[in-house]
Amino acid sequence: MKKPLVLLLLSFSILSARAEYMGYHLALSLELQNGRTLEGFVFYSSEDLNLDSLQNTAYLKQLLGRDLEGKALPLTLFRQRLAYTYSLPGEDDGGVDTLFYLMKRTSIPLEKIKSITVREVVEWSVLTGISSELKPSDQSWMKRPPLTSEGYKAYLCSHWVYYHRITRKTKRIRQEIYQKQLEWEEMEINFENGDKLDAELWKMLEKLRRMKVVVISTCTC
Repeated sequence: MKKPLVLLLLSFSILSARAEYMGYHLALSLELQNGRTLEGFVFYSSEDLNLDSLQNTAYLKQLLGRDLEGKALPLTLFRQRLAYTYSLPGEDDGGVDTLFYLMKRTSIPLEKIKSITVREVVEWSVLTGISSELKPSDQSWMKRPPLTSEGYKAYLCSHWVYYHRITRKTKRIRQEIYQKQLEWEEMEINFENGDKLDAELWKMLEKLRRMKVVVISTCTC
């Protein structure tokens, strides 16, 4: 079984994911006190996961059912997970990776959970993810190769956009972003203006919502 570690290589930017930015995608099976069984997914954004304790229900309740101050909370579970397999930007050897998109959030009080079984663990970077707004039916076209892909960057955030359908509207948006990228190449971008440019770029990318496009974003700090 593949255990991917995200390393998004843009043609103009290379980001090495540091250990402190690691997290884990967990596929879970929950047995409830009333005899029902639920399956779903969570993302735990911390590197301090004890892999040797993953079959310990008490440990998982404490890990996944607490806030940062240690207060008990219902366990948040996503009932559906879309997978997007894509070619790594800048890779000439045909390298691919897979990102997950969690959907259909639900919450289960800890006292209603009898046991938790971890079915899968995937190590991941919390810096990179799918920033498109997706729905379950999108999985069908997401399985097909994109027609083209392009990378965009402002200050702290880089985005790689995979176009699965080209329309007049996508062409217009791509041209708009391209013109901005040319303008920014002539600018000195720093902490004084960088956040504003990141926001401007994201505003343009938001115009691609509900189109057959997948946006993969990486942001540093």
